[in-house]
Amino acid sequence: MTPSSAAAPEDVLTGSCLCGAVRVTLTGAPSDVTLCHCTTCQKTSGGAFAVAVGSRPAQLSLDDPTAALRFWQSGPETRRSFCSRCGTTVGFHFDDPTRDRITVWRGLFDDPSTLIPTGQIWTDSRPDWICRLDCLPGHPRGVRLP
Repeated sequence: MTPSSAAAPEDVLTGSCLCGAVRVTLTGAPSDVTLCHCTTCQKTSGGAFAVAVGSRPAQLSLDDPTAALRFWQSGPETRRSFCSRCGTTVGFHFDDPTRDRITVWRGLFDDPSTLIPTGQIWTDSRPDWICRLDCLPGHPRGVRLP
């Protein structure tokens, strides 16, 4: 996968969890922006995929002044993180320090418009209906459902 070309090396993107207890800062272009369809990402995001923003740890800082960030072991080599106050999924981290990578979710950023997905992983778990989203009726804002 290629790096997201819309974010310049000097860009600084900031964001937070829903309640603001955990803040994130990304300096420079991420390594990649990827749609992940694995079943763990489906469950932690509550959707058909998560939009993962990968970067080197030196580029990404997590500010957690109230110690709200919590981790759980989601696989043999990975831990997932979330805010213990509001429940927002923050991302995932490799236990192996030689894996020079940290991943956070695109939705954390205040303005994620430059974080454009460049690929997909775990497509074997992708729901069949995902390719038909453009055929569904759309509404620019929420709509009252029956």
